Amino acid sequence: MKIYRALVFLTAVAFFVGCKASTSPNGTTTTAGSMTATVNGQAWSSTVIPGVSGGATAKRSNSGVVTVIGVSPDVTEITLEIMHPSLRTDTLVLSGDIAGYSQGVLDTSKAWITIPTLNNPLTGTITITQFDTVKKQISGQFHFVGRKAHTLTDTVTVTNGSFYQVSWD
Repeated sequence: MKIYRALVFLTAVAFFVGCKASTSPNGTTTTAGSMTATVNGQAWSSTVIPGVSGGATAKRSNSGVVTVIGVSPDVTEITLEIMHPSLRTDTLVLSGDIAGYSQGVLDTSKAWITIPTLNNPLTGTITITQFDTVKKQISGQFHFVGRKAHTLTDTVTVTNGSFYQVSWD
């Protein structure tokens, strides 16, 4: 019985480590339930475990706000909060849609969000390319510059971001 459990565990680990979202030549993800991006020049991808889970999840509040979260194997996370989702492009600002990147620690020193500054009032954009309230799925593209709330000069640059057919309950 111990050998069986060990094999099941090793198989699950292999799926978790080996399965990431795939991207098309234009940089957008083509794997349902996934998110990809470039973070400070490095490829970033949410993990998809086939038949088990997607690498990105979404939630829709009673007021219609959709939050999309992607988590990578190194436990870094990209979060997008979309106030009024529809097929359009919106600017990421504190009074509306926002985005963030964190290093998986509940600590503000490891989190960056879209905070505008006088030098850079437009922190990024998000484009919704699919918003299906029947299938409860959302897809889109994004880019942003995130800043630490207590050190605005400490930034993270997220480019070529996309999420594809991320579902909510």
